[in-house]
Amino acid sequence: MPRIALVSRCLRSLRIAAFAFAVSATGYAQQYTRTDLTADVSSTSSTAANLDPNLVNAWGLSRSSGSPWWVSDNGTGLSTLYNAAGVAQLRREHGSYLLLRDYCQSSS
Repeated sequence: MPRIALVSRCLRSLRIAAFAFAVSATGYAQQYTRTDLTADVSSTSSTAANLDPNLVNAWGLSRSSGSPWWVSDNGTGLSTLYNAAGVAQLRREHGSYLLLRDYCQSSS
């Protein structure tokens, strides 16, 4: 077999192997589905199950193994704790903690 034919055959096999590797690698790529749990208004997210008008310019998400999610509501100066379903549990306002039900009753 001529040397050029052998090199050509090896290159073709290498291209096929590279293509197979590329196709299989894209099959294992990470995929995710976005699920909005809480929004400040319904126009922000039409699929959010919970509305919290104090959730304005949210940032600073943190959590430990035994606590709810802490979210800093930068636009309102609050910090709110949310459970795994996105329901507000506790809100921190000016250094004191308020149960959400007390907060809602006192502000209405």
